[in-house]
Amino acid sequence: MVGDKNSKEQKRLKDALEYSDAIIATVRDPFVVLNKEFKIITANRSFYQTFQVNPEETENQLIYDLGNRQWDIPKLRDLLENILPMNKVFEDYEVQHDFESIGRKTVLLNARKIYRETNHSEMILLAFEDITTRKKAEDDMKNLNDVLEKKNKELEEVVNITSHDMRSPLISVIGFSKSLEKDLKDISSLIDSNKISVEIKEMLSPFMSDIAESTEYICSSALNMEALLSGLSKVLRIGYVALTKEQLDMNILISDVKNVITYQMKEAGVKLEISELPPCFGDKDQINQLFSNILGNALKYLDPNRPGVIRVSGYKDNSHSVYCVEDNGIGISPDNHKKIFEIFHQIEPSRQKGQGLGLATVLRIIYRHNGDIWLKSDLGKGSRFFVSLPAQKID
Repeated sequence: MVGDKNSKEQKRLKDALEYSDAIIATVRDPFVVLNKEFKIITANRSFYQTFQVNPEETENQLIYDLGNRQWDIPKLRDLLENILPMNKVFEDYEVQHDFESIGRKTVLLNARKIYRETNHSEMILLAFEDITTRKKAEDDMKNLNDVLEKKNKELEEVVNITSHDMRSPLISVIGFSKSLEKDLKDISSLIDSNKISVEIKEMLSPFMSDIAESTEYICSSALNMEALLSGLSKVLRIGYVALTKEQLDMNILISDVKNVITYQMKEAGVKLEISELPPCFGDKDQINQLFSNILGNALKYLDPNRPGVIRVSGYKDNSHSVYCVEDNGIGISPDNHKKIFEIFHQIEPSRQKGQGLGLATVLRIIYRHNGDIWLKSDLGKGSRFFVSLPAQKID
């Protein structure tokens, strides 16, 4: 009698579903219908194809028993037996399950209980979204980011230790060099006086010149090394310093950058043209530094044979804003297009002072903002740097 009763109940439920079979079949995501005992009444083609099961091993089976019976049973039971009686729609409920032919899958469940007054039956509608690939990609990305962060911290620790250990002898070198410079001035004053014979003056003069030049070189090299160590520490810290991202008005931000470099532009006779710029989503301080470095780089490599012009423009490209910093400077040879973003690389070391860290810093900021940067340049004509940043917060 119990079997007949269950059979009749199952038939009533199937009759109730006949009118919606066509709709269920057109649903793209995997979809199943359960009775109140959580047995599968029917499923759509997408469900069978996605999880590689067939109707014979699916219909009239408990949802818990599907496949290898390796559901996250506590989570699934909580959804079906505790949450669903609240008569609400539940979305993006994540569970995992092992299927015999395709292995473990991570799925999002959208669930709803409905009641059919025509035959007094209850049904549960379950829609599945297979997010296995997406979850794996997210996990892989998290693991890579964790490894990268660890390596960055290890590298900064090495740099900090090296910087600390080297700073003391560097200070000594700089200090003794300045002391030598003072002693040389005293000796020069003595030589210039009439207390020393002409013969001795002529003999000491070339030595004094060589010593002065060597002392100046030692001092400048030590100062440059100290600046390199300090700059390298700053570049590495950009890799993991906490970001405060917000919607940025780039017209205001670039105006602020312009105000800082106004003096350099006047000195160099450079004209800066700024077009209307789209907003972006990022850390204000780091984006400010990014464009300060790019504009500063453009100022460094002006062509002395023509008036300097720098243009900043931008446009929207789907979910990103793209900004272009264009100059009419000396340009960059194709061989250097990638090298300029390397730490310590300089296009013309003899022409400009610096440590070659500006564009390396830009690249690290770009990576942290999930952006991109590329370059177009004609040697002798100028360069265009393109920066792509998220236009708004991406969930």
